[in-house]
Amino acid sequence: MTTHVDFTHTSYADAARYADSIKLARYIWDRGICGTELLSLSGATRRALAKAAVVNPPCTSETWATVADLVSEQSAWADAHPDDPGSVPLHADEHEAWISWIRPASEIGTSRG
Repeated sequence: MTTHVDFTHTSYADAARYADSIKLARYIWDRGICGTELLSLSGATRRALAKAAVVNPPCTSETWATVADLVSEQSAWADAHPDDPGSVPLHADEHEAWISWIRPASEIGTSRG
């Protein structure tokens, strides 16, 4: 008799989720987004970030919290090593584009279309 194994609760699945969390945290940190900002983003914006990072979007708040913690750890490391070239986000110019998705239009300015 064959028993069904729920893949989502295996150690392999946990390791795969953590590897994706690391990849996603690197992408997010590299855009100058901090952990607190990440958690305040809408679900749609977070999914868009994950897709841009070529990672399947996490579906639990626990996984997003792990990503936010990893981003915060990277930020703390960067603050402690300001002379290291790796302490500067390479795509910080994208920060406002991502974060502006959570601010009302009145705070961003008028749209010219």
